[in-house]
Amino acid sequence: MSAVLLEEHNVFRQALAHLLSRDPDIEMVAQVNTALEAIDCIKDTASSHQRAHVVQVMGRDCGYLALMSAIAGGAEAVLVPEFEPRPEEIMRAFESSWEQGKPHFLVVAAEGAPLSAEDIHEYINGTKGTFESRLTVLGHVQRGGPPARSTGCWRAAWAWPRSKRSPKESPE
Repeated sequence: MSAVLLEEHNVFRQALAHLLSRDPDIEMVAQVNTALEAIDCIKDTASSHQRAHVVQVMGRDCGYLALMSAIAGGAEAVLVPEFEPRPEEIMRAFESSWEQGKPHFLVVAAEGAPLSAEDIHEYINGTKGTFESRLTVLGHVQRGGPPARSTGCWRAAWAWPRSKRSPKESPE
């Protein structure tokens, strides 16, 4: 979906509220960071070759990883299981991006999105007068890997003073 459509559905506000309401899960942060590393490399290639790139990330039932990766990676569109955009909406965002002088167009798609990464990739390639599209499926590359060091350090800093308390001093 384009940023305008996400805004209309209040997705940015919901995502921000979700982020602020919970501690980041170390595995989730590592998965987003892995996706962002790939997106950064793909965006450079997309710009130099003036192409559209569709990046499929994990998210069979939930678009959280796709949404966070798209926002942090500066994608022009995101496809998540929670919303069903029309390909024409994506192409309008594509055209707007091109008119603003962007040399690329990046779509991040959760694997469970109703409009799949493969579908939007084929739609872009089948539309005359647009960039050529490439599809990258990250899949299980996002699984495992090192956790984000900053999150681990933050958790250790948070837990350390609490480990010094006696059971009587515990709040519960």
